[in-house]
Amino acid sequence: MHRLTGELGGWFGLDAGTLRAGDRADVALVDPRGLDARVHDYHEAEVPAYGGLRRMVNRSDAAVVATLVNGVVVYRDGAFAPGFGERRTGCFLRAGRPGAAP
Repeated sequence: MHRLTGELGGWFGLDAGTLRAGDRADVALVDPRGLDARVHDYHEAEVPAYGGLRRMVNRSDAAVVATLVNGVVVYRDGAFAPGFGERRTGCFLRAGRPGAAP
């Protein structure tokens, strides 16, 4: 897991990719049983923010059980949390500036 998160955070100069007391908590809970052949299938997903533009994605809806952004559950059991997209839970990270938010 560290190779997918901590090493990339360090390489990009981001204060991200590790779980430590007091850190922001952006976490995806993955059920390994959902990482089956479906992850190789292609799906089209509409992006409402881009006027309905469709993009190709790989996905397995059974793989991600929950997602937390800044410690707040934003996705769980196949559905976004009430109010998702209406309130700010996270921010973009700036490289080379530990803990800095734009």
